[in-house]
Amino acid sequence: MSQIQYEDVSFTYDTAHDPAIQDLTLSIESAEFVGVSGPEGAGKTTFAQMLPGFIPHFYDGTLRGEIRINEVTSTTADIATLGTEVGYVFEHPTQQLSGAAMTVEGEIAFGLEQRAVTPSDMETAINDALSAVNISHLQKRDPATLSGGQLQRVAIASVLVLEPNIVVFDQPTGQLDPDGSEAVFDIAQRLAAGGLTVIFITQDMHRLAPRASRLVVFDHGHCVMDDTPRRVLASEAVDELVTIPPTAQLARNLQSQESLSGETTLPLTTAEATQFCQEHDVISSSNGGEQSMNQETGTPRVSFDSVSYRYDNDIQALSDVSTRLYDGCVMLIGENGSGKTTFAKLLNGLLTPTEGRIKIGETLTESTSVAELAETVGLVFQDPDEQLFQSSVGQEIRFGPENIGHTAVDAQVDTVINLLDLEEVRDMNSYELGRGTRKRVAMASVIAMDTSILVFDEPTGEQDRRGRDTIGSVIDTLSEDRLVICITHDMEFAQQHGDRIIALADGEIIADGTPTKVFNKPRVMDKAGVQRPVAAQIAEELQIEHVTSVGEIERHLSASPRTDWYIEPIGKQDMCQVWTNQTPWIIQMVTDFHTRCFSPQIRSG
Repeated sequence: MSQIQYEDVSFTYDTAHDPAIQDLTLSIESAEFVGVSGPEGAGKTTFAQMLPGFIPHFYDGTLRGEIRINEVTSTTADIATLGTEVGYVFEHPTQQLSGAAMTVEGEIAFGLEQRAVTPSDMETAINDALSAVNISHLQKRDPATLSGGQLQRVAIASVLVLEPNIVVFDQPTGQLDPDGSEAVFDIAQRLAAGGLTVIFITQDMHRLAPRASRLVVFDHGHCVMDDTPRRVLASEAVDELVTIPPTAQLARNLQSQESLSGETTLPLTTAEATQFCQEHDVISSSNGGEQSMNQETGTPRVSFDSVSYRYDNDIQALSDVSTRLYDGCVMLIGENGSGKTTFAKLLNGLLTPTEGRIKIGETLTESTSVAELAETVGLVFQDPDEQLFQSSVGQEIRFGPENIGHTAVDAQVDTVINLLDLEEVRDMNSYELGRGTRKRVAMASVIAMDTSILVFDEPTGEQDRRGRDTIGSVIDTLSEDRLVICITHDMEFAQQHGDRIIALADGEIIADGTPTKVFNKPRVMDKAGVQRPVAAQIAEELQIEHVTSVGEIERHLSASPRTDWYIEPIGKQDMCQVWTNQTPWIIQMVTDFHTRCFSPQIRSG
């Protein structure tokens, strides 16, 4: 019998008209690593929250069908009973942790204390859980002093210490840097390899697909695909439902160009994609051509002059930063704690430099109020819930322009709602919406103020494919006549939409230039704690210079068509005729070969 069984399950929230999950029949075996994805609102979290009993025991609604976990029926068993079988890792550590413990080990002990575990057994269990997620060195640390990635590991340890047989990860990497995300995915993979059943909800196909044994895709409450990741991502049926990872997209595009057999194995890792390109004759000695920066003249939108910032707890966030920013899209990259968010908060006066000065146009930020700067600099926080407070989306968006005295506010609100694809939710309360949509509402509320400088902190976090594409299009449009600054860990997005990349590490600028220039510096990217775009990694292995996108790799293939060669002897006549569009070294190689061996006629066929 399957470890998990959904039998004709449907669930409709009391606050909704349509079912969140509809007619679902699905089984999961022990020790499977099941990836779950799909658009926002597709039913992914509802599907997962039935396992620990949050549905129907916490969230109100109408449930039909039956969910069984081994011999336990989750629709009738209480949450405490189900908690012995299922551990649930939430999207944000703050949703998981008690917040009352002064140390990491105290936080992890919280669940054991509720079960009256003896002190000696508790110590062993805590040590094992800390070791499982590689944070034994943080045992005595105050959770309030940890980074987002470290806190997420603490949250995972607080679940593992209870020894569940099934662990659900509900989009746990949305706010983590690349290293933190890799660590969480690696932990999930190790748990599955160790015999636990793992269910992992995410939009991050690049990290999920190589690790999962199975990929389930939801749309409008229905399970629309359920197969191995390679087969799911090879299907055009999911193109509008999930973000196809660059490795798979490259192979699919090349297969289409070359009319290759559908039996070709779809690559999921960078190494597999590199091998795929090599097998299909992507020329490896070409040069992609380096991008050049636009000429920047006139008064810069932003000037940093020897700027440093130190927090009250003596943490040096920025050190002697000097730069000039003009119109276009600037992507700020770097690992958590590198100084990106501090950089952004200095722009609109939320922070004032400890040393140096910042000018917005000709205005010094230190002598200007936050309210005055808000008319020029719009800042969208990473967490939309820190920014939203009105009773409807429409009211949220009109609040800013009304309060800074804009005219024609209605027209401005309509424009921004259409721009960010929010018409269907205009009259809804933001907190009735998914987190990705709330993020777009927060962006819309700032864009509506029509400032000449816009700062977006992790704009693609928690976005599905449609939301990510919408935000990319918005940024492209806005950056045509103003300065847009994006803080991001999404290197593919940075490559696609950035005009300029600034990499920070330990509060200092370590690289500044076009995406091609910056992403082709592996050592600098390592120091910044980010992973280069997949295409840049593949291009390096193929020895193609100045390439950072899938499209650029494809052009090398289309410019270098595959040619099959054969040799046909023509008797004693010593002559060689060559018909080919290949490079001279190939001609020389064949000529040398015929001279040494025999007199051939060489043709390309």
